[in-house]
Amino acid sequence: IIASDVEQVGEVLMPAVHAKTLSDCSVSADCNAVLCEPGNASDIVTALKWLVKEPAWREKFGHNAQAKVLSNYTWAHHVEQFLTRLEDCS
Repeated sequence: IIASDVEQVGEVLMPAVHAKTLSDCSVSADCNAVLCEPGNASDIVTALKWLVKEPAWREKFGHNAQAKVLSNYTWAHHVEQFLTRLEDCS
């Protein structure tokens, strides 16, 4: 995932790495995405080039993002959270 680091988008995709730090090799194995400065086309180009050159990281990011979505953002997960909050109110 390559995304603009705007409010909730950046929060949902954490942990993530910022495009400007890719050349520093400061990528963590648990990252889900590369975040770019909003409106910065150069960041997007940097992220795309890096992911093309780094297939292992591309695969790892994809795996991490999929695992996060399946454990936090499915319909079943949302229903479970809703029911828990409803029980807490009674």
